[in-house]
Amino acid sequence: MTTNLKTQDNPGDERNLPSRQVVDNRSLVASIGRTISASYDPQPIARPAVNPQLPLMTAIPRITEVCRYSLAKLEYSLSSGDSLRAWFKLNLLLALMIAIPALLVMPAITLVLGTFATWTDFLAMAATNIFWATLATMATAALITGGLFAIRMLTSRRR
Repeated sequence: MTTNLKTQDNPGDERNLPSRQVVDNRSLVASIGRTISASYDPQPIARPAVNPQLPLMTAIPRITEVCRYSLAKLEYSLSSGDSLRAWFKLNLLLALMIAIPALLVMPAITLVLGTFATWTDFLAMAATNIFWATLATMATAALITGGLFAIRMLTSRRR
């Protein structure tokens, strides 16, 4: 069986050629780095303005609007370039990236280590019991052997 390779008739036509694809770096560290760099993107924020309908609002919506305006004015006075909000978002992202795995993994690790500690305690207790049982067996054997030796010595002197 032979294979016939055909040359491409039109060199400008690249539809039949396989295209090269860019291999994306899919490591965890690179993914975290891309997420962090994407989360810190400060954009200038608009100057806060009071809602023109404020005098027409009822009490609760008016209080809400005044609180919203006060907080927006405070944020604008602290950081009009939105770097404060971006910094807060970045720190919140980092806190979540640390807290979520810790909350998901730490109970399992605690269970495994707790079980390991319990089993090592059981093994230590078993080793201690085996040691004392062996020591008691050896002492009993020594007493029996000594007693038999003493009886043999006493009986051999009488003869």
